[in-house]
Amino acid sequence: MLINQIIITAPEFWTKNPSYTEKVDVYACGLIFWEILTWNEYGYPYQDLSEHALYIKVRDEDWRPPLDRLINYYPKNLLVLIIDMWQSDSTLRPSMTQVVERLSTYFN
Repeated sequence: MLINQIIITAPEFWTKNPSYTEKVDVYACGLIFWEILTWNEYGYPYQDLSEHALYIKVRDEDWRPPLDRLINYYPKNLLVLIIDMWQSDSTLRPSMTQVVERLSTYFN
């Protein structure tokens, strides 16, 4: 699905000089976590937007899928991790090693 592919594409890819680092994967992984946690109960976000409008909303206006419905079902720290993984500034996103370390607290 095109909309889903666009959503998991990190904002830094939507520039004249896109760069690929591990942080692109961290961003995409955070969005995949959201999809898993919602079990598609809320549908795909932004499905009413054109491709161009979606680029603008995510890249320039910092739109991300809603987490408010998940607050009552999942630990706050897990949702904060997802938010951290979605940072527009890729240097502020955790590394994948940090993501794994933070997730490991749920398995101890």
